[in-house]
Amino acid sequence: MDKKNIANNRPADIANFCRPQPPKTNPFRLMFVVSSAAISGSSYRWLYKLQPARVGNTPSYDPALIATELATYDALSMSELSNDIGAAKCSYGVTLSNLPAGIVPVKIPSESFVLAMSTKTLDGKQIYLIVNTQAVDGACPV
Repeated sequence: MDKKNIANNRPADIANFCRPQPPKTNPFRLMFVVSSAAISGSSYRWLYKLQPARVGNTPSYDPALIATELATYDALSMSELSNDIGAAKCSYGVTLSNLPAGIVPVKIPSESFVLAMSTKTLDGKQIYLIVNTQAVDGACPV
């Protein structure tokens, strides 16, 4: 749009036009976790490979991969971004030493469906951020 076509060409209208606008579409996508690999030099963080998916039709609404979108995308877990290098905390501030013995943070399992949004790394590469809370697993002490 050209500035001269803005309503009445008033400074307030021009300022509103120049202000960043919210996305016109939902930035989140349903994705399928294909695989993951531990990120070296980090604690309880993984680099995930995702493929686009959609919710299926009625009556089951079973999610499925999109047959025409076979590309995989790199992704990181939002909650894993908060994990300490020293492994003192994980997820959103969970102190690892407070977890019962045998309970540890775990990656998102392959073949899981997740909600993710696209963003860019500092060097401009596309990466998805998975919206989740990191799970823990293990045998509870009796």
